[in-house]
Amino acid sequence: MEKTTSIPNPKINRNLKKILNLLHDGIYVSDSSGMTLLVNEPYERLTGISAADVMGKSVFDLKKEGVFSSIVNPDVVKTAQTVTYVQEVKGRKVVLHGHPVLDEKGRVELVVTFVRDITVFSRLKEEIASQKSLVDYYQKQVSTLNPEDVFLDDGVVAASSSSKKILKSLESMAPTDVTILILGETGVGKDVLAKRIHRHSLRANAQFLKIDCSAIPETLVESELFGYVSGAFSGARSKGKKGFFERADGGTLFLDEVGELSLPMQTKLLRAIHDQEVIRVGSTTVTKVDVRIIAATNQNLEEKVAKGTFRSDLFYRLKVVVIRIPPLRERKDDILPLLMVFLHRFNKKYGKRKHASQS
Repeated sequence: MEKTTSIPNPKINRNLKKILNLLHDGIYVSDSSGMTLLVNEPYERLTGISAADVMGKSVFDLKKEGVFSSIVNPDVVKTAQTVTYVQEVKGRKVVLHGHPVLDEKGRVELVVTFVRDITVFSRLKEEIASQKSLVDYYQKQVSTLNPEDVFLDDGVVAASSSSKKILKSLESMAPTDVTILILGETGVGKDVLAKRIHRHSLRANAQFLKIDCSAIPETLVESELFGYVSGAFSGARSKGKKGFFERADGGTLFLDEVGELSLPMQTKLLRAIHDQEVIRVGSTTVTKVDVRIIAATNQNLEEKVAKGTFRSDLFYRLKVVVIRIPPLRERKDDILPLLMVFLHRFNKKYGKRKHASQS
């Protein structure tokens, strides 16, 4: 059979550059000496290098000048085989596939290099590696966590940097009698932190009492806080009753959701905190008390002060030290340790052996 040879089409030759510009990959053509002969427009877009910067220049010189971090030309010419490298160009990573074009004698005449941007893939690989490191860190945190120790230490879980910072700050303030205001959304553990403060204070052997200011009817708040005497009101006990301030004498009183108190009750509370004395409902006798106050709220007391719904003098009396507990969504390092604690707690309670695994 007679071998046929295709005749170059002048239309192809005339429009070759336009055809190359239609490709998604960059094209870089150099001769066997490394001289740059052609680059297409996708190459310019991918690398940020214009054709004018490289045309007629040696790839060896361009590498010396720092334009390229690596070149495939010499290895393709030497081996007459396809060579693949990763190259950094102006902060971007591209993969080079250098292909030989042979002459009639089988020698490399041209090197055609296909250039593809892998910056996104490279970043993705780095992110995956970063995530793996994060997972390894979490696993290490969980493996070293003893849930029993958490229960013995007031149930506080602190793996995140923000949680550790809070606990660190408590080391200096817990042993004092300074008034503390704990701020945070519902469910962040304000009561758990209040108990820890009491446990590490000089009052640890005395009472820790919590009163939920939002759960007590307005008509009963005063009698619950300050107590009452016999006959103070209909239904009162015949012997009267001590209020939370008297019962917590020598210890700590935790006023949860203090922002719910009415203005009249705020006035009476301020007086009790300032003077460290109370008067029972229906009595005129002053009773001295020695109580440390820890208050908490999920409300913005500064806004309530500005609106006139919370007394500014009580606010400043309570905010001697302010602790803000971030929500769990802002301290994700605490999630897995908390999961382990809850698993341990409920397994023990219900006699189960449930486990959590990471995939």
